[in-house]
Amino acid sequence: MAMTERRRDARFTVARPVKLQCADTGRYLGGQTNNVSSSGVLLDVSHPSLLVAGQRMRLGVAWTKGQAVLAAEQLTDCTVVRSIGIGSIQRVALMFDHPQQLAATG
Repeated sequence: MAMTERRRDARFTVARPVKLQCADTGRYLGGQTNNVSSSGVLLDVSHPSLLVAGQRMRLGVAWTKGQAVLAAEQLTDCTVVRSIGIGSIQRVALMFDHPQQLAATG
């Protein structure tokens, strides 16, 4: 059975480190993007963290290789749309509150 495309916008395969913060608890998680679009991102969280659909998050993507630290004002508000545990990671789909202009990687 074919999967239905869920995103409105074109997605791009890109693997970049991320910083994810739970809006309720303030807890930070690390991860990596799988693909991104202007409306959302699919990423892997470094460990199973039990993120659930509807949960509010803040996300920062290190777009450049030299960008190791992301400040709080660089984080984007988003919502967990779906998540699934895969071994020791959790694959999470996030929808941005506002469309993003995708940065060039380098």
